[in-house]
Order: sequence, then C-alpha cells, then structure tokens
Amino acid sequence: MEKKRSSSVCMFLRLVLVTLLFFMLCVSSVSSAVVNGGYYPENIEDDGHQPSQGVTPIVIKDDTQSTGFTGDKFFFVGVIESSVSNVSSVCVEYWFENGVHINKSMQPISNAIYQCDFVVSHSLNSMYYVISANDLEDNWYNTGIEKVVIQDNDMPEIFNCMAEPSYLIGGGLVTISTKISDNIEVDEVLLYIIYPDESVEIIRDVDNLTRSEYCYNYIFVETGVYCYYFVVTDSSGNSNSSENKYFVLNSAPDKPTAPFGQCRGVCGISLDYSSSVVDVEGDQVYFLWDWGDGEFSEWLGPYVSDKLVFMSHVWDGEGNYEIRVKARDVYGCESPWSDSFLVIIPHVFGGLLEKISALCLWYFFNPDFSSLNVFLSLFL
Repeated sequence: MEKKRSSSVCMFLRLVLVTLLFFMLCVSSVSSAVVNGGYYPENIEDDGHQPSQGVTPIVIKDDTQSTGFTGDKFFFVGVIESSVSNVSSVCVEYWFENGVHINKSMQPISNAIYQCDFVVSHSLNSMYYVISANDLEDNWYNTGIEKVVIQDNDMPEIFNCMAEPSYLIGGGLVTISTKISDNIEVDEVLLYIIYPDESVEIIRDVDNLTRSEYCYNYIFVETGVYCYYFVVTDSSGNSNSSENKYFVLNSAPDKPTAPFGQCRGVCGISLDYSSSVVDVEGDQVYFLWDWGDGEFSEWLGPYVSDKLVFMSHVWDGEGNYEIRVKARDVYGCESPWSDSFLVIIPHVFGGLLEKISALCLWYFFNPDFSSLNVFLSLFL
C-alpha cells in the first residue's frame, strides 16, 4: 500500500515538472509582443536580452509626422542613431482602425535616414504604425506603436453649374443646378443670386436630387442680368466656390423712332438720316436700316440706348422710297420695325438746263451754300 502511494506521488511530481518545462519553453520561444492582434519584434532592451558579443544595439529615432491628410502622400521617417553599419533592414508596419496590417520596406535616403511613403485614403480613421530594424545578427528593434491623426483638407468639387434657360424674354421659371462631390461628406450647399439691382439673396434650401446633384427652381420676374454661384462646405469645414455664372431675363427694345432727315434728294447723292431707340434694361443696341430700294444695312453698332444714331444712303434711281429701321439688343432680342419715312428722288434730265434745275431743287430743300461743292459732279 505504501509502495503504491509513493508511486502516485512520483507520477504527480513528474506531471508538475513536465507542465513547468512546457510553460518555460513556450515563454522562451515567444520573442514578440502582441498588439491589436499583430506580432511585432520586441526590442532586446525590453527583456534585458543582450545581442551577440561585439554587437551594439540599434537605436531608432522616429521622425514621422503625427498628422496626415486625405489624398496626400504620407512619409514614414526613421533615423538610425547608433550602430548604423550594423543595420540589415528597416521596415514599417501600419494599419488603420480595425484595418489590414501592411508591411513596407523603408529605403535609405542618406547614411542613417530611412523613408517610405504611401497615399492616405479618403477616410478619417486614425492610423497606427511601428518602425522596426534588424541587425546583421537578426536581432530586432522597434520604436513602439505610434498614432497618426488623419485630417481632411480636400475641398468639395463643384462642376456643371448651369441655369436653364439661360436666356428668356420676360419673367419665367429658371432652374439653377450643379453637381458636387466630396471625398468625405458634403455638409452645406448655399446658392448666391445677385439680382439686376445688385441685391444679393442666399438660398439655403437647395434641393438635393441625388448624392451629387443639386438644384433650385424659381420664377424670376425682374428683367435684367442675374449672377449666381454656389458655395459648398464639407463635414471637415473645407469650403469651395463655383465660378460666377449668368442668366438673362430680357425684354425687347422699344419701337425705334421713325427715321428723320431729307425727304427729297438727287440720284447718286448721299442723304443722312437719324433714329433712336430706348432699351428698358439700358442694354446697348444695334440698328438695321431698310432703305426701301431692296437694300438693307448690316446690324450696325453697338450704340448707347436712347441716343441718336446717324446713317446715310445713296439711291441710284428715281422713285419714292419708304425707309425704316429696327433695333436689337446685345442679347439678340429685336424690336418691331419703326414707322416708315418717305424719301423722294425725282427724275433728273441729262441736259445742262436739267442739271441747273436739280441744283436749284437741292438748294430749295438744303439752303446751305457750304454744301454746294457736293454738286460740282453734276456739271462734270
């Protein structure tokens, strides 16, 4: 009985001894620390382990910035402060919150400075990293885990701004629309409208049709030129403005005054006439003259609204001619034709007596001796 008891005690002691040996082996075989589910080489100074004889421990200084920006390059920088010649390789492992761990080799940009970079994704999740180096004896050293705060410095993009229609006569419905994109999230969209009287209205209730499309519908009444632009702010406070765009609510120029000038003339002699027109918006205007003989002028101008405009014409044959004029503003809106003005070009015989008669006729309607030289051609 005593022999059996002694045997059981021995078995128990052996079991305890095996368990202790197994635990010690496990502890000694684990040479890395677990952080956030990943294993990282443990600095030899952490557990008092010394490198092989004659090997100086590598000291890594972390010169990496603590802030990164979405869409920009981010640089990891490590400076080897001791045992530079004993460095075998330098690498960095980085990851975002609950993200995949990525390992990258760092390249020397000088004798002791190592660097690598990547483009930060469009996410505001914090980033974590650790820089590690190993020596020629395969001993690992690291900086410890560091955190980088990611900020958004990308402005929203605004494109395809338009007003439909961009030109209309009188009041009417105008739709102002645009497309907007942001790498994170759009927070506020404002529409600024500058009226023809230079007053400014800020529209805050712009309709969001889809994720990127915005529009505003309104019936405008006041005629004139409207200026508009969008100001967009994202959730990070970055703002952007679109370029100024325009639309026009126009009205046609008034009916021009009937042409005024010489009511009788002579074939081949230039006669002068004038007219004016009022454009209610004060737009500059062009004139088109109908000379009653089948000839029309080009659109001439632009001229200032409500100012006399002068034009001359030469008729090649006798007859009665009704001349008239119409106006067009700079936006292409045309007035009606003016009332007509009758010009009489009488028949002139070819002899000397007839020419003298024509000269007398001219003087009767144009009693200005300073213009007599015009008629010297009658006697040539």
